[in-house]
Formats: sequence, structure tokens, C-alpha cells
Amino acid sequence: MQVSRQYHVALSFAGEDRPYVDAVAHALQDAGVRVFYDHFEQITLWGKDLYEYLADVYTNKANFTVIFVSRAYLERNWTTHERKNIQARAFVENGEYILPAFFEEGLEVPGLTKTTGYILLKERSPEEFARLIVDKLRLAGVMDAVETPVATTDKPKKQSLAERTGIKAIVLGFLADYFKMRIRGLKETIAVAITGAIAGVVGMWWPGAQVDTPLDAEQVVQVEPPAGGQGTSGEGEQKPGTAATEPPGEVTSFETENPPRTPGATDTPTDSSEPPKEIVENEPPATGTPAEPPAAATRKEQTNSIGMQFVEIFAGTFEMGCIDGDNEECDRDERPRHRVTLTKPFYLGKHTVTQKQWVAVMDINPSLFRGADRPVDNVSWDDAQEFIRRLNEKEGTEKYRLPTEAEWEYSARAGTPMTWPWSCGEKLSCVKNIAWITGNSRDMTHPVGQKQPNPWGLYDMNGNVWEWVQDWYGAKYYEEGGVTSDPPGPDLGTDRVLRGGAWTSPTKHVRTAERLKGVPDSRNNAFGFRVAFFPGAVPE
Repeated sequence: MQVSRQYHVALSFAGEDRPYVDAVAHALQDAGVRVFYDHFEQITLWGKDLYEYLADVYTNKANFTVIFVSRAYLERNWTTHERKNIQARAFVENGEYILPAFFEEGLEVPGLTKTTGYILLKERSPEEFARLIVDKLRLAGVMDAVETPVATTDKPKKQSLAERTGIKAIVLGFLADYFKMRIRGLKETIAVAITGAIAGVVGMWWPGAQVDTPLDAEQVVQVEPPAGGQGTSGEGEQKPGTAATEPPGEVTSFETENPPRTPGATDTPTDSSEPPKEIVENEPPATGTPAEPPAAATRKEQTNSIGMQFVEIFAGTFEMGCIDGDNEECDRDERPRHRVTLTKPFYLGKHTVTQKQWVAVMDINPSLFRGADRPVDNVSWDDAQEFIRRLNEKEGTEKYRLPTEAEWEYSARAGTPMTWPWSCGEKLSCVKNIAWITGNSRDMTHPVGQKQPNPWGLYDMNGNVWEWVQDWYGAKYYEEGGVTSDPPGPDLGTDRVLRGGAWTSPTKHVRTAERLKGVPDSRNNAFGFRVAFFPGAVPE
């Protein structure tokens, strides 16, 4: 029997194989395995000599190391360095330590005898392989009790509380790709970094929560978050940057807590072959007060092949940007407020893209907060573009894209008075009714559609996850008097724009005018997106 070390198992792999390895790592983590996986260790690795540190992990800190052997693994200098350290320990200890796993047969690993037993990963799901690792740890006596991940050979099912009684909170999304993040000023960075770091060190356990099982395109099981237990400040609002450390009470169903609202009787999907009638909406009269918007019930809806619902958005004119007021302290890049006209009607996603919808197109789920109806998170702008490319290809069209900043803000304001910081009004107390933020999110995302919609029937335009939009970010784009008719944003840039705020955001940062920037390949567990749909050709 081996002595249990800091990590039960370490994972050595090439970057090209990350999607598969990532799924294995999360399945192991959910089963209670102490696994060394670089995306779980970003803060620890930051600033260290990685050659030296990783050599120490593989040599001294892990009971076993799984090497994921592919052609890329055998060709990379970095993985060769890892493999040599792993093999050096195996040679010195003269014991069973390396667990080889091959993506294809016929590959030869230098220094690994041909008589060494291995696992072939071909046609084996990540969850199935994770279960084999758990069985190996049990057999070796490394762990007294490990809960086995559910394999996906059969249709997954939601496990009852009697079957399992806990789930480890994963709040490490900010840490993955931490080095690539470049977010304006200290906005969100402090709150997300502290939350992620504390949660990663403490490792919260939530007794009584239902446990998610592996996601696939046909059936995705939703995790119900626990009720209560969050640190609060004032009227139930959690202090920014803190994580819940007290175990919560009994699980409360979302269905009884915040049932989804139905904007009106005409929400039934209609035929998408006929484009929306082009009218001008929300043209501000001379007094400066926006015109009364049509009710949500008068709008058409469309549903596509993977169940994404889209709400009709009429053409119109609105005031974009921010004006300082009692509850709205504008950032410089939100000024000046200026009049913008959208000349073409379009449809916008009723919700942010969910994990079930993402998996239906992309097969692999990158999210750290798992649940069928939760928004997909941990996605970059580049990832969103690839999703849209595949969705267009799947439906034989070019009608989908991200909304522009102007299209997003126009839809988020939904014809409400220009003095309102949020679509619900001017009072801070209204925000909790429309948005998941630091004060009510319990440090996680939530299923879409649980809060009140805006006047045009769009859900979660504020809070839950930041939403990537199409535009390059320009700090002075408003000041420079850019295009005021269907503005596409700056021609060039280094960062893309995110809108709407997230579960990590204080009230100020879920204002409708709020702008955030991020490099196109940055991922975060507070980043998601929603899709725009154009019945005609997609405008450039």
C-alpha cells in the first residue's frame, strides 16, 4: 500500500489533447481525487520556474502520473522534459508509478518497455477513463474511499441525494487562462481573483446538493445550487470579492424559488421565413424622453434547430452611453451619451447560450459551473466565433453572429428612460430582481431565465455572465464621434468588448452602459455570450 501524497494523481499531456484531459480532470475532481492539473494550479504556478516545479511534482508529490500519449505528446520538447522526470522517478523507486494512456495504437514511448500495461483511449469517454483511474487508486490503497465518476456509456441520470451527498464547489475559472487576461483597470479583476483564490484554497463542500453527471448532446443534467449560506452585507448583498465559506442549508428548487416568466401569449415560436416588419422604434421625442416601446407580447419569436429562442428586435433610435446621476457613475469610455440609429430589425437570443446548446454544436463542455440550462462559461471571444461558425454551417446559413455593442445596449435598455442605469429602474433595490450579482449569486452562475426579463422579453441581460459582443474595444470610440447609424465599432484593436456584468459583479458593474474589455482568446468562468439572428443577410 502506498503512502498518500499531496496529489493522488498528476496528468502529463500535450496542449492539443487538452479538451479530453480537461474532462478527465474535472471528473476526477468531482470524485474527490486530489489531481494535479495545470488549470487547477494557475496561482501556484505563477512566477515559478516551471521546469523545476513540475519536476518536483512528478518526482515527489504525486502517487501516480498518467501520461496521455499522442503524436503531439511525443514531439513536444516540454512533454519530453516531463516524461523524463516521470521515468527517472520510476527507475529510482523501481515501482509502479507511470500509468500510460494512448490515444492511438502503435505509438512508442522512449524508455517505456513494450511489456508495460496501458489503457487505449480510443472510443473511451473521459468519464469512463476517470473511473478506471479511481479504481486504480483504490486498488493501490492510496485512497480509503473515492466516489466513482459516472460513465457516459449509458444515458446519464441525475443522482439522488441518497446516492451522493456532496459536490465540491469549483470556483477556479478566473485562474484558468489567468495569464492571458487583460481587463480594464481593477474592475472585476480584484473581485474575481480573490473569490477564485479563496475558493481554490478552501475548497468548499456543499452537503445535500444534487450532483451533475457528464454532459452530452442528447441529455444534459443540471446542477441545482444550494440555498443560503452566502456571506451578506446590507440587504442580503454579498461583499464583492468574498466567497461563501459557511455550509448552506437545505437545497431549494429554482422552480419554486424563481419560476421563469412568460412575456406574453405570442411567445410561441413562429415561422422564420418571413423577416420582421421594419419599423422605427424608440425615437426619442423633443423632450428627451424615449418613446414607449411595444410590449414584449407584440414581438415575434423564433426557435432554431438546437432550441435557441430568439426575440424580435425592431429597428429604432436610442441614446447610447452614460450620464452621471444618483446611481450611475460613468466611466470615461462610456461617455459621451450619443444618439444611435439601428436601421435593420433583427432577432436576439432570449437567453445567453446554454451548456446544452453549446454541447449540441461543439460536443465538449468547457464550463466550470456545470448544468444543462446554465450559461456556457469559460469561453473566449474566439470560442464564441467558432460556435457561431459551426451553427451557421449546421443550418446551412450565414444568419448568426454576435450582436454589436450598439445592438446589445439597445436591446438591454429595451426602450426604458435614458436616465435608468438598469432596465428595471433607478433604484438599487430593483437589480436583485433582474440579475445574478455578488449579493445573490452564491459565487456561481445560475440557470438562465430565472430572473425577471426586461421589457422586451430578454433575460439575464444584466448579471450571471459577461457577454462577448462583436466589436473591437476603443476607449475613446464614443468621444471620437464614431458612426451613429449601425455602428460596427473600431476597425482594429487588441481587445474585444464584453457587456452586462456577471455573478462576480457588484451593482455598479451590471449597469447597462458598463463596458469591459478582454483579449479575444481569454477565458473566464464569468464569460459567456448570446447570439443575434438576422432573417436576411448578416449585415457587415
